[in-house]
Amino acid sequence: MIVLPALFFSPFAWAQEKTSNEYYQDLLRNYRSYQNLLEPFTTQKSRYLAYQTVATQADFLDSSRALILSEIEAISSYSLFIKSLLAEATKILNYKENYLYVQLDDELTYLKLAKERAQNLSSLGETNQLMSELAKHYEKISQIAYQTKSVVVLGSLNKVYDNLKVEREKLSFYLSELTSDTSNIKAAREKFTMLEKQNSEVDEILREAASKQKVDEKGNAKAVSEEIQNLVNEGVNKIRVIISGYQNIVYNLK
Repeated sequence: MIVLPALFFSPFAWAQEKTSNEYYQDLLRNYRSYQNLLEPFTTQKSRYLAYQTVATQADFLDSSRALILSEIEAISSYSLFIKSLLAEATKILNYKENYLYVQLDDELTYLKLAKERAQNLSSLGETNQLMSELAKHYEKISQIAYQTKSVVVLGSLNKVYDNLKVEREKLSFYLSELTSDTSNIKAAREKFTMLEKQNSEVDEILREAASKQKVDEKGNAKAVSEEIQNLVNEGVNKIRVIISGYQNIVYNLK
């Protein structure tokens, strides 16, 4: 049984074949269809186990086939949604995470073949085997989803911080060029120096998050994703303090 993890992605809206929001709507629609087939599947399974007749076995096989086909559609939509998020973020963040694209393409290829197998299921043995395979592939795709989330949130933080460093250099140059030595200027320079500690802490956060991102593929991607998200949240808070401090410096030097 598939359960959609709460990844809390923020869909972007840059042009491609479909936006991530459109893929997400496809995912919700297919997931609802899958959920609607769970009860009929459970009913047919109970009838088969109770009566063990040819008729109940045939009904159970038909119900299983319908559920598996719907499950494949839902998982495929999930994979395309993840891929669209990665594609959209790549255009903005300029990073290269090709290994995730390759893994997602491999999974989509498998799902296409699995759909053909599902359409031709002729025994409960084949059905159980395919269901077991799908569960393993869904788990792998979920791991990729959490890895993708980590890539996006960390890449976004790096992008923001890179822009902030440009402003930092401008402000540093401006302060160094001031020739007068008023109390305001002295206070501004001191505040700028104090904010360097925050910058150093953001640097350390980014290094730690990048290190966690290199976790072995067999690791717990969900747990690592949560750790990276916590680090990113901490980094965002520190960046807000830095921006507020720079704004205060500029305002008081006008």
